Amino acid sequence: RCGRVSSMGAIGSRSSVSASRGPTYYHVSGVDVQLRIDRYGEDCFNEVMSHNEHGCYAFAWLKVGALRYFARCVTFLERRQEIEQKYAGALVYGIPPKHANLFTTTGPWHTREHPDPTGQQLQTMVKILNAMPEGISDNDLIFVYYCCVYQHRRRDTQTRLFHFVTQHNSALFAYAGVRTIVLPRVCTPNYERSVDVYDPQEDKVITRGLNTLTWDTTPIIERGWAFFEAVLGGFVQRLEWDKSDEETNTLMNDWLDPARLANYKETIMSARFLVRSDADHCLQLLDMFFASVPPVIKDREGFEYFCDQVGIRWITVAYVRELAGDPGPCPRCQELPFGKFVEGTPDHRRRKFVVSHGWETEAHP
Repeated sequence: RCGRVSSMGAIGSRSSVSASRGPTYYHVSGVDVQLRIDRYGEDCFNEVMSHNEHGCYAFAWLKVGALRYFARCVTFLERRQEIEQKYAGALVYGIPPKHANLFTTTGPWHTREHPDPTGQQLQTMVKILNAMPEGISDNDLIFVYYCCVYQHRRRDTQTRLFHFVTQHNSALFAYAGVRTIVLPRVCTPNYERSVDVYDPQEDKVITRGLNTLTWDTTPIIERGWAFFEAVLGGFVQRLEWDKSDEETNTLMNDWLDPARLANYKETIMSARFLVRSDADHCLQLLDMFFASVPPVIKDREGFEYFCDQVGIRWITVAYVRELAGDPGPCPRCQELPFGKFVEGTPDHRRRKFVVSHGWETEAHP
């Protein structure tokens, strides 16, 4: 569909509100937040990403190369505070560069002290990124909450920036320029391992055995915030997961069942939240998000923008009939003869058809 709005603590704006009428205010989690009208969300996304206090940014992005290093050499994720101290250049701040592929993640936190103490999610993230056919470089960026947001214990500035993130992190899932990596599996504890975690009593990072951590084995299908992020990402972004794993595929089919997405209010209210009031907060954001979907009269603008940006080639029906009369497979997009297609936005007076089909081979459909 057409664009989404995400700024200043909430998702969406009512499509009947025009920029000329001034800003719109909503009351979210006890804070009056101003929603700025932006059709495709990029300006609002950039505004959120650029928020900082004296050069200290609320959001950071982890380089994919650093993530690969953690998987290869460290075997577990580290807090943002430790990354900034130990790994110079691993994090990128502010508005991400336009040439970078952007990813965010959603999945269960396995323990109170560390989201992924077994390192299984870390290995899966790297596996998914490495398998992408376009080739994900070390300089592409991924948002991993534990690595990219200041964790407990936070200093004064870090606390304020953390609260900003809690009000604005939905922008990560409502912006089409980001892809969400879903990690739905609840990992099996390996109690022989140990992991570095922050100890609030000693106010420092210490090494602890996995058997001393506070585990949460709630399935992802019952977790409220994870479902909230799936709804946003599922309607706006391209979701990525480990499609080679049968258990993951089954979980994704259940989690993204169309009936659950359509009845998101019922699903949210029955889901598990550590803070029960978060359910109402999620519903407010989702209601705003769906209210922002433009009416049909606006669809043409979004459709034309999409066609022009992607450079879609529309084959003429006459050429389809010509191909059907000759033996052999149809040509690739690159080999289409001039005059047999229209590139970008087609004339709105011409009828358009889209074909959905399976691929018979990897090389040719």
